[in-house]
Amino acid sequence: MKYDFDQPVDRVNTASIKWDGIRTPDGGEELLPLGLADMDFLSPPDVAEAIIARAKHGVFGYTFPTEAYYSAITAWMERRYGWTVRPEWVSYNFGTIKAIGFILRALTEPGDKVVLQSPAFHPLVQVTEANGRVPVINPLRLINGRYEMDFEDLVKKIDSKTKVMLLCSPHNPVGRVWTRDELARLGDICLEHNLTIVSDEVHSGIIFPGHRHTPLAAVSEALAQNCFICTAPSKAFNLAGLCWSLVIAPNPVLREKYEQELAKANFNFGSSLFGTVAAEAAYRAGDAWLDQLTEYLAANLAYLTEYLAANLPQIKVIRPEGTYLVWLDCRELGLRGEDLEQFFRQRAKVLITPGHEFGPDGDGFVRLNIGCPRHILAAGLDRLKTAVQAK
Repeated sequence: MKYDFDQPVDRVNTASIKWDGIRTPDGGEELLPLGLADMDFLSPPDVAEAIIARAKHGVFGYTFPTEAYYSAITAWMERRYGWTVRPEWVSYNFGTIKAIGFILRALTEPGDKVVLQSPAFHPLVQVTEANGRVPVINPLRLINGRYEMDFEDLVKKIDSKTKVMLLCSPHNPVGRVWTRDELARLGDICLEHNLTIVSDEVHSGIIFPGHRHTPLAAVSEALAQNCFICTAPSKAFNLAGLCWSLVIAPNPVLREKYEQELAKANFNFGSSLFGTVAAEAAYRAGDAWLDQLTEYLAANLAYLTEYLAANLPQIKVIRPEGTYLVWLDCRELGLRGEDLEQFFRQRAKVLITPGHEFGPDGDGFVRLNIGCPRHILAAGLDRLKTAVQAK
């Protein structure tokens, strides 16, 4: 089946945070939203059909994940990544960041330190601080237009209070798909210093040609026993509103600690009926749709890169290796912080995610979502070009 990702989808008046949440008295209805990380494509037909079929039953009582659900997940991990996952390793939550909050409470005490690599996805910082843990920032290094891990800096910042490493893989916002060698070196450092790694792999479904996602737990048995993998079908299949995520922990001791935290909040009873139905359908039958989506996103990325090179050479693309998010270096515009954010919002009428939200290392950058039909991306770039020319 050929899927049409150019098909316009009107999301206004659907209670969409991305499209309706910007309609404010200051003229927000004129904004073109290219920031928030959900896509403007119809989700896979198999997912919608599975939800509709289940809804026709008409009774929506308490439920639990079925054997078919676990089989779809394990087959997906084997098929896409060559990673053998046992059903008993798989737990759940109602969102990746929510899961990470529970994991932090399970593994650490207030005042303990948690390492994050910056530019850091701001909800990861927020959930760390909100739980009384102390973020330790290990900046990535931008070398010749590509971000790399700074292992030496990491080692220097670990002390007796440092308990957890929060990894973003692929990295949001810079788009790196970490190699097996990079993950192995990071894992060795964490093993040596007794840091458990919590790997946010929610963007692992969208990987561009020439790159391959390696689940952290697939690198070695030692790492598998020292990590949590937090992932979901939400990003790859545009299912964020169904609020369902996976927590995979091969180590039974770590998994039990997490599930004890769920029990404290009564999160261990019942599951999201439509979340599990959608996840099963996506993982069972979503390959062709996702492969075509990735091709379309790669073409969007090429369009963006060529447009900026020809019309706005002041803005440099940090080429992503995965995800539908593109990190743009706007420092040559001479604007920083909120001034850059307001330039996009007030002058270009384009809503992006400002780089300063990702910490000081993101100042002068913006995150742009290319997960949209090309005519929307083109309209946003034309607005930006007009605003820069008038600057």
